[in-house]
Amino acid sequence: MRLDQFLRYSRLIKRRPLAKSLADGGAVDIEGKTAKASSQVEIGDVLRIRLESKTLRIRVTGEARRNLSKKDAAELFEILEESAHVLDEKEEQPDAPLDFLKRS
Repeated sequence: MRLDQFLRYSRLIKRRPLAKSLADGGAVDIEGKTAKASSQVEIGDVLRIRLESKTLRIRVTGEARRNLSKKDAAELFEILEESAHVLDEKEEQPDAPLDFLKRS
């Protein structure tokens, strides 16, 4: 299944256009390789997702073809590692794929 669809159906990302922009912005790796939204995700793949405040490493354990309940969606992946990003006051946040969500 497509990466952006997996991120949406698994409820890791709330909306598919946001999942697409994250993937196309280079914030998602599949097995260590930068992925695009159209990249295929298969059971057993390890994904690294860089969000604004944390990085997730997950293993894909299931596949969905439609929206699922929260409980069923949680069974599509297992979290291998979760790390938070902590920025100093002086340090600016790097350009992130989510910059378009910030309002001026």
